[in-house]
Amino acid sequence: MKQRFQAEIKKHEGINGAYIETPFDVEAVFGAKRVKVKAYFDGKEYRGSIVRMG
Repeated sequence: MKQRFQAEIKKHEGINGAYIETPFDVEAVFGAKRVKVKAYFDGKEYRGSIVRMG
């Protein structure tokens, strides 16, 4: 299942990290808390996981 959206990359204060906010509930859409993704940030490919933090 594909989900397409645009999001702002935000710096996570206090650590050397960044995050985005998804416009949907990942667990409700995909049925899992952690989902493997292939995403593009400013045209650069990213392969990893999407997971709700906090």
